[in-house]
Amino acid sequence: MTHDDHELDDATLHAYVDGQLEPSRAAEVADRLLRQPRAAQRVLAWREQREALQALHRDWLDEPVPSRLSAAMSFWSIASSCIPPSLTGDSPRIILRFDGSATAIRPAGA
Repeated sequence: MTHDDHELDDATLHAYVDGQLEPSRAAEVADRLLRQPRAAQRVLAWREQREALQALHRDWLDEPVPSRLSAAMSFWSIASSCIPPSLTGDSPRIILRFDGSATAIRPAGA
């Protein structure tokens, strides 16, 4: 039994459907799918499912992000960068203030 005789695994097929494979690997998978009808059928079903899910909320892509959500994401982006220096080495420390502003302080020698 050769390498091509083995069924492609789901992780590889999902990466293929999502366009995450290097071009040379994607070409290899496409070639193998010609000889593996069960895997090709799964790929087709996953593509159809992906397209249907994307179509469900396609109109939302053009809507602006609500300002409250943008503000919350900005806050959590800053807050999530506050990792203790013992875990990050010389990374800057972030000080958050109650008014929502923040200051970055780089440790001495960094």
